Amino acid sequence: MQQVKSYSFFKRTPQLVNKVVAQLFDDEPLISHHHDVTLLNRQPAFQRRLFLKRVINQKLTTFFQLTPINAAGHVVNVTGTIRHLAREKYLISASRVNYIVDFNHINYIARPE
Repeated sequence: MQQVKSYSFFKRTPQLVNKVVAQLFDDEPLISHHHDVTLLNRQPAFQRRLFLKRVINQKLTTFFQLTPINAAGHVVNVTGTIRHLAREKYLISASRVNYIVDFNHINYIARPE
């Protein structure tokens, strides 16, 4: 009798594991569960370029709002330092994350409060 019960347990185990793993991969990424980010008004290009030049030269910690690269992305608020990489490309270093962004993806720049 016990042999039959253990057999049914082992028979169902792969199905249960498949179900749990499928749920893990089918769930939306954790970032989508964060609160919605308010999209700030886009600063003019000349103002963003002026601010970028200043914060790069002075190596200031700065607040950036980044617009998504494609329609599937999310608006991201980042506070960190920025370095110029190449023409119109920048590296934003936050506490544990680095972002390589194009100038057009920087929506807003401000000093953190």
